[in-house]
Amino acid sequence: MIACISLLIPPLMLSYMRKKILNKYESIYESIVNYIFCLLALNFLVMLILCYGFNSKDNLFFKLNQYNNFAIKYVLLSTLFAILEPNIEKVIREKISIDFNIKSIKIAETIQWKAILSIYATILFILNFIRIFDNNFWGDEAFTIGLIKNPIAKIVTGTASDVHPPLYYFIVRLAYVIFGNRGWVFHLVSLIPCFIILFLSLTVFWKQFGKEFSAILITLSCLSENAVVFNVEVRMYSWGSLFLLLSFYELYCILQIDNRRNYLLFALFSLAAAYTHYYCLIAVAFYYIVLLYLVFKRKYLNMRKVILCCTATVLGYLPWLVILVKSIKRVKDSYWINDIPTIKECVEYLFSNHFQPVVWGGIAIAGLMFILYETRILSVKKNEKGFLLRLTFDDASISENLIWMSAGIFSIVGTMMIGIIVSKVMRPVFLVRYLYPVSVVAWVLLGVIISRVKGRGVIYCIDFIVFAHDLFT
Repeated sequence: MIACISLLIPPLMLSYMRKKILNKYESIYESIVNYIFCLLALNFLVMLILCYGFNSKDNLFFKLNQYNNFAIKYVLLSTLFAILEPNIEKVIREKISIDFNIKSIKIAETIQWKAILSIYATILFILNFIRIFDNNFWGDEAFTIGLIKNPIAKIVTGTASDVHPPLYYFIVRLAYVIFGNRGWVFHLVSLIPCFIILFLSLTVFWKQFGKEFSAILITLSCLSENAVVFNVEVRMYSWGSLFLLLSFYELYCILQIDNRRNYLLFALFSLAAAYTHYYCLIAVAFYYIVLLYLVFKRKYLNMRKVILCCTATVLGYLPWLVILVKSIKRVKDSYWINDIPTIKECVEYLFSNHFQPVVWGGIAIAGLMFILYETRILSVKKNEKGFLLRLTFDDASISENLIWMSAGIFSIVGTMMIGIIVSKVMRPVFLVRYLYPVSVVAWVLLGVIISRVKGRGVIYCIDFIVFAHDLFT
């Protein structure tokens, strides 16, 4: 009975609200058809979110009938979508501008997409936000809560005797002092980076990389299985991912405009990442290696700015370097990790183990196309007969975008390989969850590739595959 009510009532509300808000007159037959459509679409959407967002794969009717809390949450989520959908549809209809002026059409289209993605991001954030009221904490979370209740000096000594830098604990300590000892406060601290990433996706990143990039980053930041866990887990991984993302973006800005302000922000965010988790320290180290390579090998950047940036970062981390060395010696003698993850497990973890081989193949093809475009080996021109695909090495060069994305790949692969190699040589000190911060960098790379290889780029991909087939057969 409860299952039937949970599944049938919210679609009825959706059908009614669409009729009222969109001012639609419907016959009895049309009303029945509309209700059936709402019934299927609404429940399919909610079940999809529960399955892939919250890993809920048990029998739906059983859970609705047996667990009242689950039924209430299911009805509330369905009701939320029933309220939002008609209003979203109304906004979209009103924002459409029928104007033959190309500039006006593009502006209207941008406003429309911005409105859609803003509402989409809001809904996804709410789905993560409602999870902060869960007061269940596992061992490491309990350690965090217990540690931050001490004065700052004891927090430093406590985390120094553990294996993590102190910045995250300072952030949680600040929230504890302001809001008190409440379970939702500790979860909310971990959710703040998700909000910042969503805001940047709709503003700064939208302007730099486009709507496709923003949509991918928003989706993966809120719905990927690993993000759903770490967005509310009382540990430092969400903050590590934010600081890595910001430092990676500032590296992009440095390669584009070589501005002093970007060097300063790059150093600050890199230090923040390094003071959040040791594997974040390893990841940002590869960004600095790329900067030094560009200065000394390619003479590409301003040497004075790069040297000052690197020096400031090293000096900023020196106070904790002695503790890092002591932690390494202590871990070498004894540590609780027993197994070493494989490279395959690490790569799959970047996207929550959901990508099938065909998806990886598509990403590989899109990545190849991106590299060929950015190196100017491949060019596509339009003529009266269609698209002309030209493959040449005469004008080959490496663009700033390609250098930047290579730095991201180096940081991901380098973090992964150092963790595995050190674990094999010394003792196991690496878990796949330590890769979560660099997962965000992988999402950025995927977003950039797809945003660059889109629309006509799909046609170019197909043409290139046909061209390669003809060339080698």
